[in-house]
Amino acid sequence: MLRISMSGKIKDFIILILIVFVVVGIFPGTGGEGAQREIPALDEKRDWWNFSTAALYGLWPDGYYPWTFSLTIAQLVIYVLGVWLIHRELQLSQNRKVFDFIALIGGFFVFQLWRDSTLLAIETLSLGLLVGVKAIPSFKQVIRFTSAFLISLIGCLFKPVFAPLVLLIFLLVLISKLKSRKLIAILSILAFIFAILPIGLDKILSNNFQLRKSYPEQQVFIYDLSKLYCWGYSPEVTSSAKTLLSGILANKNDYESICASLSPTGWDSLHVQIPEVNSSPALRIIEAGEERTLNELKSGWARTILAHPMEWLITKSSDATQVLFMANAFHMPGLYANSTGLFTSVGDQVIRIILIPFHILDKIRIFTLAFTLIFGLFMIYRNRSSSLFSKPKEQILFRFLLINFAITSFATVAFIANNGRYVLPYLLMSYFFLIISCDREKVKSL
Repeated sequence: MLRISMSGKIKDFIILILIVFVVVGIFPGTGGEGAQREIPALDEKRDWWNFSTAALYGLWPDGYYPWTFSLTIAQLVIYVLGVWLIHRELQLSQNRKVFDFIALIGGFFVFQLWRDSTLLAIETLSLGLLVGVKAIPSFKQVIRFTSAFLISLIGCLFKPVFAPLVLLIFLLVLISKLKSRKLIAILSILAFIFAILPIGLDKILSNNFQLRKSYPEQQVFIYDLSKLYCWGYSPEVTSSAKTLLSGILANKNDYESICASLSPTGWDSLHVQIPEVNSSPALRIIEAGEERTLNELKSGWARTILAHPMEWLITKSSDATQVLFMANAFHMPGLYANSTGLFTSVGDQVIRIILIPFHILDKIRIFTLAFTLIFGLFMIYRNRSSSLFSKPKEQILFRFLLINFAITSFATVAFIANNGRYVLPYLLMSYFFLIISCDREKVKSL
């Protein structure tokens, strides 16, 4: 008994030491949009990454510690609190262990100051509050439910276009607790309204705080039209796309540079200098004040797709392949270049070592939608092949697949680059849903 107690204390002590070195190793902070305040979208008060990104990463105060460090720690605290709230609601030890592993993956992702990481931290806290909502209504439960959705709304402001994915997960979590079809229908309508609210709210806040318009939606229009021009097979589509792109050509009448620059991995190659293409960049970005140009491009994009949907879907098949297999969500080279002393150097090395298995799993595409969908289908097959077939478990697995098919569809339609961080937050939340739902169902059957 004493040996067990001692081994438990040693284990806790080792974990505590690792946590200390990890926190120290994060100093002074790193990652994407939050790595420096001087990037154009924040320094020039542009809305390229939405209002919330410009506000949070541009206005977070500098104090005794660098702002990147304090914001990263705050982000981690929010995420850990959400994980703890979910963990304590799980009844079965096995489910808790699986959840802790998935949550650990998310924890390392939250080390970064990408808006995707911030979104995951906030939405995990929101989900943690939602999971604890009881079926029997009370004032306390109403407050918890309301708080969960308001926090979720804040998280959705970092990626307003993908807000319906978050609401789909939350709705499926709630449905498993409710028996009234009428209440489920009301919640579904409210969820739909709530899903489109972040888009309007983001525009209102951007206007009120006078952020310069940069039209980030142009990325999808330009990339889709470029693919239709270069990869389309009908003369009508090619001609239409060519006409629409003529207004944003970087070099007059140089349409060949579009196809020479076009890459299946993302739209960046169209608007940056490429050594292999002499006349690159092929296209220019639509700037503030060119709203008419944007509207013409957007309406032409919509007309072309509606007139030739199959041709658009064929070009989108390339995007779907990228979405299914895109990875590299743990890109943190800056984390290892910030050592200011022996203590922080050790912390950096601890993080580097801990991240090795995650980088390996990331490289072999374990953290991808393709793997997740195959895993879901395999679990359904396994459930049906078992003598202990469970219909409720199958329903949960189909909902899990529904979430990930929705993620794949949204990411494919809005595809602009094959960065794994774009989908990882929603993918991890789908696993959270699966574990929470399976735990509830298993407890019911006991």
